[in-house]
Amino acid sequence: MKKRIDKEAKKVNHELDNATKKLGQEAIRGARDKLGIGHNNQQDNTELTGTTPEEHHEN
Repeated sequence: MKKRIDKEAKKVNHELDNATKKLGQEAIRGARDKLGIGHNNQQDNTELTGTTPEEHHEN
């Protein structure tokens, strides 16, 4: 009985983690849209570091 409860608890926690991640991703997406930040990693990295990937590789 305890194994079954543990298994079900693990499943519920996994589903909750997935739901939380999805909400977080949606919140980030909404914030990016409001701030006018692009969705691709190259643009995000440029905005974070102030350098383009080419400049970063030169350093």
